[in-house]
Amino acid sequence: MKVPVRTNISFALLLLLGLIFLQSFTVAEAWGDYNISVNGSSISVSINTVYTQNVTGSSNPVYSTTLSGSNASDTQSALTSALANLTPGVSVSNLLMISSSTLNKTTTTLKFNVNGATSIERGALKINLAWKSFKVTSNITSSGISLNYVGRYLAQSPAWGNPSTGSLISWSYSEDGKAIKASESLAAASTFLLLDFSQLSAPLDTWHHTLSVDSGLSFRLNMNLNHNITAKETVHDPTAPFSGIFIAGFSHKVEIVIPDSPTIVGDELIINSSSPITETMIALSIAFPVVGVVAFFTERRLTSPNRTRASRKKNRGR
Repeated sequence: MKVPVRTNISFALLLLLGLIFLQSFTVAEAWGDYNISVNGSSISVSINTVYTQNVTGSSNPVYSTTLSGSNASDTQSALTSALANLTPGVSVSNLLMISSSTLNKTTTTLKFNVNGATSIERGALKINLAWKSFKVTSNITSSGISLNYVGRYLAQSPAWGNPSTGSLISWSYSEDGKAIKASESLAAASTFLLLDFSQLSAPLDTWHHTLSVDSGLSFRLNMNLNHNITAKETVHDPTAPFSGIFIAGFSHKVEIVIPDSPTIVGDELIINSSSPITETMIALSIAFPVVGVVAFFTERRLTSPNRTRASRKKNRGR
């Protein structure tokens, strides 16, 4: 019995697409952590990002690198610019960046301190965290490898820019859950950034928050972040229709911890003057000038007898 040519072509195509479809299950979603710890004027940040992608025809470079100290100065400047775009006057210090990558998984850890985000006004400590949704738009490289512009590797795939309609195969695209046109998909993929936390732009007073007294007073703010780009391929074969989903991106469980109970106004945390932290901050701000004044008068007192004796000797000589 002769098998129709279309059936043979369809079978071969389905077999090929079936193998690609199986690839779409080889990478499981992994959650990273984005933690901000606030203690008085001290703000420390720790971000662990697990970026995964299963886009056919695309692969990440394989590497392992660490940036710290003098070889992290350019990266630290890039982060400072990104944070200062949202909160003018803040800066990043003590940056540590550790990144490693395989063909479809990149793990990156960032640790740094944020300076200039706190102030004392009318006896209250104010902490501005608007910078939390920072986005680094400049490239960060190590040994010629792009650590931030992961989209340049995604753009190698033939999965982007395909027709959205077809008699046998159709494609659809989305970024962060929102549909985008096929004509926009390649640009969206090629500009995908690893250090993009703009999904956290919602004000802190809209975040889920809890107050805990189990091991001392602590206030926690929580939010989930998902940043991804997706290509969906659908095969409209009447005998065996199916879809394959190709996705690149990362997810974070975000937590901000404050050892106090603040008032939240937008992205600002306000701790009143009766708080132990605020009292300490105010005491320190007063103590340093006072210490300087006391030291000045103490020095004058210790040296004044010597000046008096010297004056008496001078008078006797006359």
